[in-house]
Amino acid sequence: MDSRDLLKKAQTRYLVALFALLAVTAVQGRVFLRWEGRSDVVGNLKRLGGNVSYETQVRINGGDGRLTVVSFDDALDNVAPRIRRTLAIPDNAPGNTGSLHVLREDAVTVRLLLLRIEETGYTLAIAIEQSNADFEASQAAPRHHQLKALPPYPGSRPLFFAEDADTSLRVAVSETMAHADAVHNFYDQELRAKGWIPSLPDSQGSTLPLPLYVRRSELCCIAVTPAQTASLQRITLLHKELGNTTK
Repeated sequence: MDSRDLLKKAQTRYLVALFALLAVTAVQGRVFLRWEGRSDVVGNLKRLGGNVSYETQVRINGGDGRLTVVSFDDALDNVAPRIRRTLAIPDNAPGNTGSLHVLREDAVTVRLLLLRIEETGYTLAIAIEQSNADFEASQAAPRHHQLKALPPYPGSRPLFFAEDADTSLRVAVSETMAHADAVHNFYDQELRAKGWIPSLPDSQGSTLPLPLYVRRSELCCIAVTPAQTASLQRITLLHKELGNTTK
């Protein structure tokens, strides 16, 4: 299997899991909306015509949770109003590509992310359910870098870590004052020295906005994006072991 086949296979097999874990980072440390929701969020999504595409236990920083992805064969503009009415969510979310909600009840907190998948026009609803205690534990940033398979960028500050043990998929986010090019150069040198191979050979002369590397039965990718201030960059590292293909 060449690198292109591996990339294509990884994208189709783990796309939902990747969406789900990265969705957690969108709400880390921030609650956009908080109110009394209605119980059994996933059950209500299914009753509205959604199909469970993926579900798993996840670890988010210091808290455990249940992550469920529900797909709808309909456009977000049609699905979102029905979901908001059923779950008593105020209709004040901006944008037409997705919306983020946090439902807080007496014992449970549910993060709910609604996404429009541009390629198909379909909708994904990603629900992350935690006890209130686990939710609060998940809000605290890690004290140390927890992704063991990849080196942290020197001097970076850890912000977030999530793990889906079922698929051996891990996401780590950190922050640095270094320039994005310096971060990419560091990881390119470090990973090549440890036997990782870029997904596109150098001879093709291509630079991916999300560089992907493979090594035997592993893949990883690195994203460097501007943080909240101009002097900071946010580093997102994703690591996946390919040995588990049951999901």
